[in-house]
Amino acid sequence: MIRIIVNNIPFFVKKNISILEAVSFIGLKLPRFCYHEALSIAGNCRICLVEIEAALKLVASCAQPVSPDMQIYTNSIKVLKARENVLESLLLNHPLDCPICDQAGECDLQDQSKVFGGISSRNFFSKRSVENKIIDPCIKTIMTRCIHCTRCVRFVSEIGSKPFLGTLNRGRSTEIGSYISHFIDSSEISGNVIDLCPVGALTAKPYAFKARPWELRTIETIDLTDGLGSNIYANLKELELISILPKNNEAINGQWISNKARFSYDAQQRYRLSTVYKKSLDTKKMESSTFLDVVSKIKNIDAVNVYVNDELDFETALYLKQLELANPNKISLFNISTRKVAHSNFYNYVKQPVLDLVNTEGKVVVLLASNIRTECAVINAKLRIKAKNKKLSIFQFGAVADSSFNLDFLNLNVLDIINFLEGKHFIFNKVLTSYQPIFIIGESLFTRLAISSQSLLQFLKNYYPTALVYNLSQKANTEGFSFLNFKPRANNVKKSNNIYLNLDDTLETRSLILLSNFKKHIWLHSHGSQVAKNVDYLLPVKSYFECEAFFINLEGRPQQTAKVIENNGSFSYTTLELCKELFGIFNTNNFAFVFLQEIIKNPNLFNLLSVNLSSQLNTQKTLYSTFNNYPFKSFISDYYLTNSYTKYSLNMINYSNVRRSNFTNF
Repeated sequence: MIRIIVNNIPFFVKKNISILEAVSFIGLKLPRFCYHEALSIAGNCRICLVEIEAALKLVASCAQPVSPDMQIYTNSIKVLKARENVLESLLLNHPLDCPICDQAGECDLQDQSKVFGGISSRNFFSKRSVENKIIDPCIKTIMTRCIHCTRCVRFVSEIGSKPFLGTLNRGRSTEIGSYISHFIDSSEISGNVIDLCPVGALTAKPYAFKARPWELRTIETIDLTDGLGSNIYANLKELELISILPKNNEAINGQWISNKARFSYDAQQRYRLSTVYKKSLDTKKMESSTFLDVVSKIKNIDAVNVYVNDELDFETALYLKQLELANPNKISLFNISTRKVAHSNFYNYVKQPVLDLVNTEGKVVVLLASNIRTECAVINAKLRIKAKNKKLSIFQFGAVADSSFNLDFLNLNVLDIINFLEGKHFIFNKVLTSYQPIFIIGESLFTRLAISSQSLLQFLKNYYPTALVYNLSQKANTEGFSFLNFKPRANNVKKSNNIYLNLDDTLETRSLILLSNFKKHIWLHSHGSQVAKNVDYLLPVKSYFECEAFFINLEGRPQQTAKVIENNGSFSYTTLELCKELFGIFNTNNFAFVFLQEIIKNPNLFNLLSVNLSSQLNTQKTLYSTFNNYPFKSFISDYYLTNSYTKYSLNMINYSNVRRSNFTNF
């Protein structure tokens, strides 16, 4: 700690921090445009100037470190006049279009001009204009408003995947843009430049001309488009969801969210189901029906196969598991998954954040068959920051990917990866000698590897007791399904009635419905699809923006969504409520279910299970498995269309079209 004097008042602050940070710690907020906590220092806006007693001129507080007994003045006449002059120069060419600007009401330039700006201008010349750039399908650019803070430039070069923005020309002709004026397949998190821009130069195109900040109602919830569960703010105008913004949570997503989380909200209003349908016996077409009529027919069935996927919330999955345990002869529960076998991760449920912002010096990260840039874009950004600062050693095995940071890549097949894990590969010593290595496993590995005697995670724990192991799951509740140990779909399923819960319209789902000889098909989903036209009964349910539900992210962290909007349809049941109505005839008293319920009520039991089960792991150190030795294939064919929610988003379809148009084999 060192002593500084701010406005004639002494304070003690940390060493090696800037004046702007030190002043913020003691409760004063200096104006800023170019400075941002997550970006490097630029010092080019000059609005944060302060006066130092020993300095001849005013200094930029964001770039000047504190020193012992430094005397700082933040509100002297000299400082206030300098800020007024800086704002006057910024407003020389800035258009006076605040009434039609989407940034109005939350614009830093507006706020600072009101507090520090002057009452007149000395500019008697015409304002210059800048051509708007085409950089992203969902980012609206009006570059005449740009004040050249370079936040966007630093973001895409330091955190994003590719530096597609830069500073062009010099002097009065300076502008921000790209060298090629067309849609650029730039980054999976490029939408964050909208939050960084302090003026209206970069705004969200889907949000344009829809609302003002004071008209919005904000609700905190989580994102379900990937397995991380990023924290977000959902903004509503009356009953309409019109924008998604990131919520700062350093333990999970930091200040960033992916483009899927930010722009896929328009799927909430597209292709929604609001009426119960059943197939007519005469015309073989879907016709509207009543819920009681459908339930009365479904309740008469003797046995049922229930097909779910990892997007189902944990509480509903727990209820279905209860039914299966209590009625094994009547209910069979199957998970539509790419994994060949199920495995349980009880021992891995320790709340350890992925790539915590501290204690990463000298650690080793091993990516096994993972294209982390598309499987989880936010974790990829965290890795990029650490790799750029040389705080991590990163190895990638098995899957060829367009990485956004430097790493050591070995194109290994499954047998080579098994040899590496068993200590028979030359790279093994680098991982073994590191403290607490981090293994990030992609879904592609489970399409090639089937583990029979014990799970891959248990095997890794045997060789690396201190390792942190994460499944880079694509679905929102994959870890919850692993915790409940759902079994994958088998080929020898008994011929009975089928119920499909929140399934995606895939080839596997279509084969179940169109090519099977089961008795009845019941489809439960919030959205319609082509395959849903061929089922016998179609029951709509609420989406996860319309109800509260629990999910377990890839770290084993339980999180709950919030009820953001009301369902406007005539039929409104949550998935859990609908399952209780359909399966009310079955017995649900089971000791295993009561035990699982207690675990959910008391999250500390996760850590207790981790200690007990990890001490009872099989000490056998051979990975008996059957595997496919073909080269690894990317698990994700299209980053923006990965689940049954984003496929209904028009914004995601536009992103997908841009990416496909830029794709080349060369």
